[in-house]
Amino acid sequence: MIKNEFHQNIARTLLYYEIFDYPLTARELFTLSQKNTLTLEQFKGELDTLVARKQLVKAHGFYSLPQQSKDFSLIRAERQKIASRRMKTAKLFTSVIKQFPFVRGVFLSGELSKNVATKDSDIDYVIVTMPNRLWVTRAMLILFKKVFLLNKKKYFCLNYFVTEHQLLLQEKSYYIATEIAHLKPLYNFPLFLKYINTNSWIKKYFPNYSVFALTSEPLFETPPVLQKF
Repeated sequence: MIKNEFHQNIARTLLYYEIFDYPLTARELFTLSQKNTLTLEQFKGELDTLVARKQLVKAHGFYSLPQQSKDFSLIRAERQKIASRRMKTAKLFTSVIKQFPFVRGVFLSGELSKNVATKDSDIDYVIVTMPNRLWVTRAMLILFKKVFLLNKKKYFCLNYFVTEHQLLLQEKSYYIATEIAHLKPLYNFPLFLKYINTNSWIKKYFPNYSVFALTSEPLFETPPVLQKF
C-alpha cells in the first residue's frame, strides 16, 4: 500500500465518523480501515508519520483530521462519561427484556454501542427471537414500553428484530456493516458470535475486523426465568 493510498483510506474513515463528532483511536482506525495490508504496529507507525507531517491530529489518544473547528477528542471524552451512566440503564432494561418469552438475544446498537451518548440519545436494541415468534415478541415489548415507560425512546428503542434462524441481514452496505461492527452483546454471547459469523460479509468492508476489537465481553449470561417458553 503506497503512502498516498494509506492517507486517503484514513481520511475517508475519519471523515465518516466526524459526521458524528467521533474521533478514533489507533485500534479503531485499524479495525475500521477498508483497505490495509499492515500489522497493527506498522499501522500505528504510519499514523505517527502522518501526525508528524501535520496531516493528522492526535489528542488524548484520538485521531482526527486537521483544521477542524471543534476539538473532537474533548467532545468524545464528555460523551463517554454520559455513555457510562446511560449504560447502567441499558443493563437494567436488558435484565427486563430478556425475561420476555421468546427473547433469545439482546444486543446494543446505535450511539451507545460506540460508547458515546448525549443527554438526548436513545438506547437502541437489536432483539433476537425464537423462530416464528418475532411479531408476538415485538408486540409484547412495544406494549410494555407504551404502558410502563410512556413510550420513551430514552429508556429503550426497539431498533431491530431478527429470529435466531434468520440472522443473515439482506441489506448489505457500509452503514449496516458499521452498525454490526459496533454491536455490543448484552445477553446471550454465543448467539452474538453466531450473529457476527453469519454476517461475516462485513469483512468485505473491514478486513481487519475481529469480534473483540470494538466490542466487549457479555454483560449477562444468566438464563432468564421465562426462557423455558
